[in-house]
Amino acid sequence: MGIRYFYNDEAHQHLDTARNLSEAEKRLIRQKIAQDDTRLSTIMESAYADTVSRSREYLDSIMRLRDSGLDNIDADIEAYQNGELSDDEFGERLTTYSAEINKLRPLAQQAQDAEEHAWAEVNVTPGAYQRQVAKRFPALFANGRGLLALPTADDD
Repeated sequence: MGIRYFYNDEAHQHLDTARNLSEAEKRLIRQKIAQDDTRLSTIMESAYADTVSRSREYLDSIMRLRDSGLDNIDADIEAYQNGELSDDEFGERLTTYSAEINKLRPLAQQAQDAEEHAWAEVNVTPGAYQRQVAKRFPALFANGRGLLALPTADDD
């Protein structure tokens, strides 16, 4: 018997294909895989929730800016109707507001794109997620860190 380090998806495969393991060893492997599945699922949920939270905060700030801009527009319309603003002043302000609103549109799209990207990263199996992380941050898994240490038969 030996010990080998496995990525989550490899561990599932190892359990299905390993020979010469006792029932106790298989139970231990199943238990460790279940714990790793839970650990990785929690990490995935947290990563997605953090992105969604940041996107929501970002969109909320965009909406606050938009709402305050709409309040300013309403106040300027009233001021124009009361004769407090000239045609030129009113036109300049509306042009400025329009430009500001146009600047917000791509920001809202960026927030949506960030959420979609985060979902694409976590809408996979725990093993696939672990491999994505390993590609970006190989040091996290150097020398077996973050991997499952499971018993193997000598001929595996």
